[in-house]
Amino acid sequence: MRAPRSSPQRPLPAKAGAARTTEDRLIDAAGRIFARDGLEAATTRDIARDAGLNEVTLFRHFGTKEGVLAAVVRRTFGPGERAYRMPDTGDLREDLREFARQYEQALRKNLALVRTCVGEIHRHRDYAGRVLQAIFQPLRADLIARLEKARAQRKILLSTDAAITADLLSGMILSGVLRDTNKLKRRGYTAQRYRAACVDVLWSAVAGPGGRPA
Repeated sequence: MRAPRSSPQRPLPAKAGAARTTEDRLIDAAGRIFARDGLEAATTRDIARDAGLNEVTLFRHFGTKEGVLAAVVRRTFGPGERAYRMPDTGDLREDLREFARQYEQALRKNLALVRTCVGEIHRHRDYAGRVLQAIFQPLRADLIARLEKARAQRKILLSTDAAITADLLSGMILSGVLRDTNKLKRRGYTAQRYRAACVDVLWSAVAGPGGRPA
């Protein structure tokens, strides 16, 4: 008996060792084509060809290019794939260091797609923003919640804006990763030292003089 096909609106993640379905092949191919050609230049024909299928099959499963992009986002960065969580050990400074490490790991893992989205964010804000949000929004939300908790406990300055602080740290980490992957701009320190320095700079701003909130 033939197994029922999953809904076109919510393709299921491929499981290790399981036979790759038609949807799996199309989603894998779409991820490669979007990263290679960009969100605008990528075509449903190229995605289908890369998957070894015809374009009609792609339309039957996902409807449009936007549909297959949404499937790539869900499959790659959805709840079932989420490996990044903001820790809460009681030591905020150490938790910030762990956040920086995980954020950098997420960037490096998805760098090709991140570069594509960053490059097209002004022309295709909806597409690019959706991908970037799916990758990073959950971890960012964790960080904001952790900072708000620390502020309520008076472990950081009451004037600290949690959202701005989270975006400052995220931006510093993104800048470091992009620079680190540019072979023409070698830096004279390790990624680990850079992450630690980012956290130290941020900590000096939110913890107050002497590392203690006023």
